[in-house]
Amino acid sequence: MPFPDRTQGPLPPGFPLAATDAAGQPIGAGTRVCIPCLPDWLIHDLPEPEVAELRRFEGRSLPVLHIDAYGYLWFGENSPRFCLRPAEVLVEPIDSSGPG
Repeated sequence: MPFPDRTQGPLPPGFPLAATDAAGQPIGAGTRVCIPCLPDWLIHDLPEPEVAELRRFEGRSLPVLHIDAYGYLWFGENSPRFCLRPAEVLVEPIDSSGPG
């Protein structure tokens, strides 16, 4: 599924969001991040089954599938499912303890 992106006209003030996590680490498409908890703005109007489905992503490491024109990070399994602001995630440290 292609990602819809705004391509015409100026973005509202404050956008695009900075592509840095809650600790100031840079984020790009493909970066693995941890979602500590889902923000209320995302789930407050959803039916409970959808909230339960999204809650299974809490505490998990996921790759950023896409960063849209506004700076929102898109996540899902194989296709975009939901988005978060960059400051709502933490970049996963790269494991450098492997064979080398």
